[in-house]
Amino acid sequence: MHNTKGGMMKKVLLILLAVSLFGKPALAGSFDSGLPAGWVKIGNAGTLGADGVVTLAPNGGSKYGYVSTNGGVIGNILPGIGGTNGSSLTSTVFTAGAGSSLKFSFDYITSDGAGYADYAYAELLNAANSSVVATIFTARTTPNGNSVPGFGLPAISAITNPSTVTIHPGTIWSALGASSGQVYSEVDPNR
Repeated sequence: MHNTKGGMMKKVLLILLAVSLFGKPALAGSFDSGLPAGWVKIGNAGTLGADGVVTLAPNGGSKYGYVSTNGGVIGNILPGIGGTNGSSLTSTVFTAGAGSSLKFSFDYITSDGAGYADYAYAELLNAANSSVVATIFTARTTPNGNSVPGFGLPAISAITNPSTVTIHPGTIWSALGASSGQVYSEVDPNR
């Protein structure tokens, strides 16, 4: 299993960014009592405290929001990208003034690799019609090179720090279920 600091999991993130640090206002500590009221989850999303390789958010709080493909819904995937299943979490409507800075923290955790590249993304959506205003995070499993932004995914409209995010073996995280602790494979078993 591999951990890419900087993102979360597979299709899982639809709006986890909007989950991570804002909403009404989702600041550090916003997840201490669970998901904020009005947030919509599809599949496996929730809150956890420090768990395995995933620590607490950098600015405090006793829990963080997460989205996982483990227990995801068949067909809940990013259109045009593919996959089999995924989960998503969408915040309530919030406002931010023009020129405002929004900050998010991500961990992208995966045990899939080789022919089964996981991906994750987060978007800001227009509240009136759900059109994409900006893609603020993408990650995709890759055995070599940068996993953020994710290859073959929409371009990121944000500055990422660090700018290079690579996979690290030996990841343990309970939200991956039975896949937690599994070894990431660089070899496609179908070849």
